[in-house]
Parts: sequence; structure tokens; C-alpha cells
Amino acid sequence: VAVAIVIGFWTREDRWFVPDRGLGYAFGIVGLTLMTLLLSYPIRKRLKFARNWGRTANWFEVHMLFGLVGPLAILYHSNFRLGSLNANIALICTLTVASSGVAGRVFYRHIHELLTGRRKTLADMRQGLETTRARVAEEAAAAGVLDELTRFEVYTLGDGSQGVSAFRNIFVIPFSSRLARRKAMVLLRKSSHERPRDATKRAKSAVRDYIAAVRGVADFSLYERLFGLWHVAHLPLAFLLYATAIVHVVAVHMY
Repeated sequence: VAVAIVIGFWTREDRWFVPDRGLGYAFGIVGLTLMTLLLSYPIRKRLKFARNWGRTANWFEVHMLFGLVGPLAILYHSNFRLGSLNANIALICTLTVASSGVAGRVFYRHIHELLTGRRKTLADMRQGLETTRARVAEEAAAAGVLDELTRFEVYTLGDGSQGVSAFRNIFVIPFSSRLARRKAMVLLRKSSHERPRDATKRAKSAVRDYIAAVRGVADFSLYERLFGLWHVAHLPLAFLLYATAIVHVVAVHMY
């Protein structure tokens, strides 16, 4: 899609496509059709009679495909140029919904198990953290290692009553996680003479897994809230898209 956008933008001066005839007009029909077929995914999810129509994950993959190819066809329909007022509004709405869909896919990726479509829960993430903590307690027996990792967990997740802020998750936690890992590794190296080499290697692996598990819980907490906010905005944007598309089609063919 990115390559097709670059090619279309670079060749727009050649005017291979014009919106009102030929391939340019056909691109408009294809784009609008694909954007309309996007509705099949929410229908599959919400209506009882459609719940046996295949796996939801497969429908979601098709939904994403149409959500990329449909706006691409609309861009080629417009020849990557602005036109009339109603056409510009419809184009902006199309690109906004497409961008919103890409953002939603990023959020979805963080709170759903890949391919299965089964939504994770914060309880799932914390259970994994508890398992990793027990492994660290068993493997990383050096004095202070578990204490250091526990301080990192408390600093990152707090008491669990509030979610992690986006600012801390993006700008602070990556640095604090590296610092906690470095301190834990230093403690392990100091006690490496007291244990076999394989045991030290397992302990280091357990430390890395523990820090990754803590960050996983923090990421999930953040992306779950972002996905909820995204859902509130995406549906109204989609309705606005269909409304402006209808106005554009009617205006073009009547006037």
C-alpha cells in the first residue's frame, strides 16, 4: 500500500486517472464498495444470525485488508488531488477512518492473542507475571536481585488501582527497565562464583523474563484504555464517512 501511494503521488501529474471516467471512475466504485463491505465485520460480530459465519479473526483480517485497499482505491480515484468541496470532505473522512483503523490495529495487537482473536485480560497478564516471579525467586537466589526487581515492579505498576500513563510507558519505563536489569545483572555477576555457570545463565534469563513480564502488564493496561477510547471515536468517524460518501456520489451524479 505504501509503495502504491508513493507511485500514485509521483505520477499524478501524468493524469493517468481522472475521477469522472475510465479507470479513475472505476477506482471510485471499487473503493466505495470495499469501504461498504467493511460493515460485514461488525455485522458478523454483533448480529446473532451471523455468528456462525466463520472465525471472527478471519473476518477481522478481511476487514483490515478492505480498510487499506479501499482508501487506496479512493486516492487513485482522486488522482491524489483535491477537488470540489464535497469530494474533499469525503476524501478527508476516508483517510481519517483509514488512519484510525491503523491505530486501532496497533492497539488490538497489544490486547489480543495473535491470530486466535481471543482477548487477553489483565488477570491473564498478572498470572503470567506471578509465574515469572516464582521462577526468578527460584533461579536468581543472589541477595538483593528479587528485591531490586520488586522495586521495579512497584515503581512501574504501582498498587494496580490506576493504569500506567502513556508518558511514563513511552518515555520513562524503557529507561527504568534497563536500569533495573543492569542492577540485577551486576548482583548476579557478583555471586556467580557461588553457583554453576548454567545456573547463572538461567538466573539471567529469568531476570530478563521478569522485566519483560512487568512491562507486558504495563503495556496491556495502557493499550486496553487506548483501545476503549479508540472504539468510542472510530464508529462515529465511520458513520461520518458513509454520510459524506453518499453526499458526494449524489452531488456528482445529479449536478
